[in-house]
Amino acid sequence: MNTYSVKISGFTIPPSNLTTSYYPVISTNAQAAETIYKYDHTYNISAEHSVKWDWRNRFFDLADGMSVVIEFNTTAVQYNNDCDPRPNTAHALLWGCTFCQPSVYDYDTANVSCCHLIPTLRKPSGMDDSKKWVENITTVVGDTVRFKLALTYYGPNATFNISVVDYLPDCLEYNNAATKTPTAISANLKTIWWNFTEDLSNAEVISIEFNAKVINTTECCEGINTAVITLDPCVGDTERYEDTASITSVSKHTSYTTESHGPTQGRINEVLTFTVVSEDNEGDQVTYLFDWEGFSSLVYYPQGVPQTYTHHGRPLEPTMSAQWP
Repeated sequence: MNTYSVKISGFTIPPSNLTTSYYPVISTNAQAAETIYKYDHTYNISAEHSVKWDWRNRFFDLADGMSVVIEFNTTAVQYNNDCDPRPNTAHALLWGCTFCQPSVYDYDTANVSCCHLIPTLRKPSGMDDSKKWVENITTVVGDTVRFKLALTYYGPNATFNISVVDYLPDCLEYNNAATKTPTAISANLKTIWWNFTEDLSNAEVISIEFNAKVINTTECCEGINTAVITLDPCVGDTERYEDTASITSVSKHTSYTTESHGPTQGRINEVLTFTVVSEDNEGDQVTYLFDWEGFSSLVYYPQGVPQTYTHHGRPLEPTMSAQWP
């Protein structure tokens, strides 16, 4: 417990200046236990977890309308599993220096619940262009997506048997690079298990990362990835937590350009020369299809390399197109 602020009628008395006659004597636990007498009533203040601010050996003068405000910090040292509120009671006793200034006693209570938080499971579906973990992501077939399972545990220190299962959708399959070696992986690379035992303390994070490869689009299947973490303590009830994340996968987008050069007309039996070149941003081969009035030729060639073709002229203009596999 640290005293944060003591104010008398709005004037702050700095805790660092302990020699001031206005600053109270502070005692805790056994020293703070006290029996308060008021007329024919007796009030016993418990020694356990008690704090006392005492001005009886200090100069203190409280005039009409003045107030005393004490602020202090506390730390939760244990949980009450039933989460029922526990009372925090403050007692105040003011007494006068003469017989005509009678003592005044009052108290107030605030309830505090010290129950542990429910563990939170987050399963970001990968990193976007900003390199931050996100709950959903859009990618293309062939890419690798990194997943992160993170469970924050809240509660008293304990030993747990921990089970982690990740269920990948049809558009994904497990692709190694896990920060914790899986206990088992299904034959179709869709389900990954981790089983281990670990000592957990309050606010500790269980974290596992791994890669998954995008093998299909989500046009025909739901891209929902589900993770389940089970905490099985040596003593107590088993706790189970589940979370999902989504992924949208699409076909590979190809960007390309095509240029063709050659005559637009010719005479019968005249040899016509055409040149065509295509650029593919992923370096794939391209297919050229020439249609000469019903006669077609289909040939694969590397992208970016100009190709020259000749043909006996016809009065009609030929048509040409480029295709990608």
